[in-house]
Amino acid sequence: MVAWDGVPGQRARSSSKGLVAVVLGTLLLLTVVGFAGTANTSPSPPGGSFAFMEHQPGQPAVPVTWSSCKPIHVVVNDVQAPPAGWGILMDALDEVHTASGLDFVVEGRTTAVPTGSVRSPNGIDWDPVLIAWMTPGQSDRLRGNVDGYGGSTAMSDPASGKRYYVTGQIALDAPQLTKELQGRNGAAGVRGVIVHELGHVVGLAHVDDDNEVMDKSARRDGRLGPGDRTGFALVGSGPCYG
Repeated sequence: MVAWDGVPGQRARSSSKGLVAVVLGTLLLLTVVGFAGTANTSPSPPGGSFAFMEHQPGQPAVPVTWSSCKPIHVVVNDVQAPPAGWGILMDALDEVHTASGLDFVVEGRTTAVPTGSVRSPNGIDWDPVLIAWMTPGQSDRLRGNVDGYGGSTAMSDPASGKRYYVTGQIALDAPQLTKELQGRNGAAGVRGVIVHELGHVVGLAHVDDDNEVMDKSARRDGRLGPGDRTGFALVGSGPCYG
């Protein structure tokens, strides 16, 4: 399910992947130490490649996932997006939903941009995933031939000790993707870039296989490969947390 509740917002949202938690009273502050880096590789099925961003402690074949029984809430900064950007993003969310079974709820729009840290007032309630169309001038990580970056923050379930994702962020290079809309693959290629970054958010890492959207450069025609489908299905079938 991809739902849009039509509630516009100007709420400050930020998030990042690969974080260390520091508890300060009831405020949980997480600070960046890394983001969407090298893949933690998993065995690839015949005809496809996939890898996980993180594994459960001591279980190299078990990925860290989102809670499978709760929707992933999203806010979008599309101030600098191309006119077709909103529709392409909704199509990408729908594609990831179909492939993974994970539900997304788009809460509304925001003017926030990723800042590299996330906060929770109680360690339970977290900001929604922030998806922001940006320029290289706003983020050094978008400089050069980079279409975007994305990832999520994980914490440990106090009951089971299992790690699970609680929030995330995606930055999209608005000028570069606007230009790519006019290219050979058009909207399909841009959708593939967004699906690739959503893949990082839901727990998939890069692979070195140009038949997959999760290839380091993203499959140019935007179509999911066999390994993508297996990987999305696995990260979408994790436990139900809290």
